[in-house]
Amino acid sequence: MAKVRCSRGGFGDTFLAEDTHLPSGRTCVIKQLRPMHNNPQVYQLVKERFQREAVILEDLGNSHDQIPTLFAYFEDQGQFYLVQEYIQGQTLSSLVKSQGKQEETFVKRILLKLLVLLEYIQSKRIIHRDIKPDNIIIRHHDQMPILIDFGAIKEAIGTVMSPRGNSTSSIVIGTPGFMPPEQSIGRPVFSSDLYALGLTAIYLLTGRIPEELETEPLTGEIIWRQYALNVSPTLANAIDKAIKSQANQRFTTAQMMRQALQGQPRVTPTELSFPSSQQGNVILKNDWIKITIAAVTIGITFLAGWTFFSKKQQQKLEERISEIQSEQTNQAKQQEQELAERQRQLDEKQRQLEQNQEELAEKQRQLQQEKLKPTETIPSSSEQTSLIWRSQSNLTTIANLNKICFGSSTLSLVETVFGYGKPPFTGTITIPAPQTEGCTTGDTLQGNFNLSGNAGNCVGTVKITWKNNDNAFIQWNITNLGLACPVATSNWQVNTYPVKL
Repeated sequence: MAKVRCSRGGFGDTFLAEDTHLPSGRTCVIKQLRPMHNNPQVYQLVKERFQREAVILEDLGNSHDQIPTLFAYFEDQGQFYLVQEYIQGQTLSSLVKSQGKQEETFVKRILLKLLVLLEYIQSKRIIHRDIKPDNIIIRHHDQMPILIDFGAIKEAIGTVMSPRGNSTSSIVIGTPGFMPPEQSIGRPVFSSDLYALGLTAIYLLTGRIPEELETEPLTGEIIWRQYALNVSPTLANAIDKAIKSQANQRFTTAQMMRQALQGQPRVTPTELSFPSSQQGNVILKNDWIKITIAAVTIGITFLAGWTFFSKKQQQKLEERISEIQSEQTNQAKQQEQELAERQRQLDEKQRQLEQNQEELAEKQRQLQQEKLKPTETIPSSSEQTSLIWRSQSNLTTIANLNKICFGSSTLSLVETVFGYGKPPFTGTITIPAPQTEGCTTGDTLQGNFNLSGNAGNCVGTVKITWKNNDNAFIQWNITNLGLACPVATSNWQVNTYPVKL
């Protein structure tokens, strides 16, 4: 089998290969995965988990056309290998880079196809964990979206032994920006994949990755609609619900999100129940008994009436029957008219609701455009009241952050956490080249941080981007991740806002 390396990542290498043992010489992808540790006990656990996850991946590829087929998996000289089908196509990342933003029709079609696939994956109790534009390929011959690079295999390779002797994963699977909060602490749910899918849809519609989007100061929700003004309320509302920061506010399943995109009402299981065949036979039999009894009764009544009533009485009876039939006809027409009027009123209310939603969306767009207008230079520090800069969650605080805009190179009162529920770190930020005449929107200052706490001592680089007078975007990059700084990942980011002391 001839092969050539086509990419290298943190878990191993990926090769494009030609199978020379088959007459077709088919092209395939080989993923070489490296365990995180050499401990024999850990290695055996990794091997068992790898084999178990490979069997699941093989079943998915064989049973669904939108997942690459797994041809083989094996272990050799301490390395683990997957041999998979090669998909001729283009990733969504490559598509946007070459063509730019995509139309709603294309985005909605891709979403619906992927949601049908996720319904199948969720029926198997599986979470992908790494949905993003790079892991979705549009297949050339039928334009179907293909989902690649399931995260469970990576998690198996990252297995380590905890201090108590239990197996655990040493890494968090996912991509920053596309990964929701619960997944960043190792607790993904079905809606975690829908969160990543929603952000992928925003990337297609706007051409912007999550790090390039702002968040709402009061709620922490992602702001994106101003970059895609022609999106319908149905699609925009579905995306907004999918990317809620709280998992319990999102769609619970892929089926619910697909129904929202298609405008379908939710159907409860009881609405689809039917009587069993045995029940049907009993009902049918009882109905025939009732019909037979009714027929006999009518016959006897008719004969009695014919015998004992006079012709005049018979004529009155026929007239009364005709009156009843006429009344029933009039009542049926009146009911039809009432139903038609109610339907007209419902249609009018629906039209008014859609119009109100469009007006609300336009007002939100105008408000966001006002926020995005360039702001004036921040006044000199001598004119500023002492400020404490905080994140929305109050987990990050920095005293007088704006000092770096007026010549000060050191921020000495800095406190933050790396992950929800984690202990705080405190220390300093040093900016070697601060601004001297104030900061304006778009200015970026870079430097170093040194933070310590009960969990350890974390150091690294920091980048502070000035958004406007009420928003400074901070990106932390930890350079000593490990025993000294035991946190989940090296990259963290947060928006901060000034509050008067």
